[in-house]
Amino acid sequence: MTRADQIRAVAKLGFTERQAGFLVTVLVHAGVCVGRQYCVYARIVRGQKVHDFFSTLVAKKFATPYTSAHRGARLYHVQGKALYIAVGEPDNRNRRPATLARAIERLMLLDAVLTDHSLRWLGTEREKVRYFQTATTLRPNELPHLGFGVPPEQTVRYFPDKLPIGIGADGRTHLFLYLVNRPAPVDFRAFLHRHVELLRALPDWEVRLLTPHHLIEAAPAFEAAARQELAMPLRLDAVDELSWFFNQQRGVEEGAEPDDGARFFRAHRHECHGCGNGVGEPKRGSTVPPLGLRRRRFGGGADSGSAATSRLHIVDRKAVATRGPRGVFCRARSRQQSARWNLEAAGA
Repeated sequence: MTRADQIRAVAKLGFTERQAGFLVTVLVHAGVCVGRQYCVYARIVRGQKVHDFFSTLVAKKFATPYTSAHRGARLYHVQGKALYIAVGEPDNRNRRPATLARAIERLMLLDAVLTDHSLRWLGTEREKVRYFQTATTLRPNELPHLGFGVPPEQTVRYFPDKLPIGIGADGRTHLFLYLVNRPAPVDFRAFLHRHVELLRALPDWEVRLLTPHHLIEAAPAFEAAARQELAMPLRLDAVDELSWFFNQQRGVEEGAEPDDGARFFRAHRHECHGCGNGVGEPKRGSTVPPLGLRRRRFGGGADSGSAATSRLHIVDRKAVATRGPRGVFCRARSRQQSARWNLEAAGA
């Protein structure tokens, strides 16, 4: 389904086109929302229309409020199955109840999507896979993914981070959002590992870190991690050793013994400490291919034929509401830090 098809399907459930458009955005990217965000989307001042809209959602059991939100703020979980069926996502994980902390993280992602109207946003696994298989020549196993279990019962999830990806009108610009939720960039390194082949295939990309105000001091660590993972090639001996380790690890997870126990545990310690390149330990039970072990060369994306532009953009998400001539808008009062890299010469 196209976004227009989804909006029409939701509108048939008794909503205006504007309300349906907002609901589709919430369903695809977050599953939760607050009244302020509807004001941003609809460009209206908070008042009776906003109250009636959310009262209708609750009355029809399309949404339930979080009663423990900060200072009595009303946060809504949009979980109505009929809505998700209408957009072609009946099993979307946004329907599941989330803790208040996780819900607030999703609100930050939704804010980022709503405040950048210049991009077309991809939210679901299905639309991301479809887009990148059309826009690049990557094979499915080269797209970001995680495997769970062992063949033949293995389940593969593509784009498992469930983070919005923005596409520019020119078809060249690609914005990858990443939400910082801990001071150490361990999960961020894993995110980069999963996306390394995709990034090298794109002509123009940006990784934008959405950083809560209380974690902004961790920004330099994330920038350093990105430089290590994307702009610094591994030594050949490290590549060989860690490739051997990952092959042995697959056997161990299936019940086999490593060929060389001492070498296996030595490589395991080396891998956990980063091997000089920050290679983090994959999650237990995950069969992530060791993309981070390849000697990387970021130039003109594999499918572009021209020089690539690569950026890391760190944003302090301390949002404030401001009143404009057409209503209430959410504007980020941010301390921003950008790093532009020319990675054309990086790698072997």
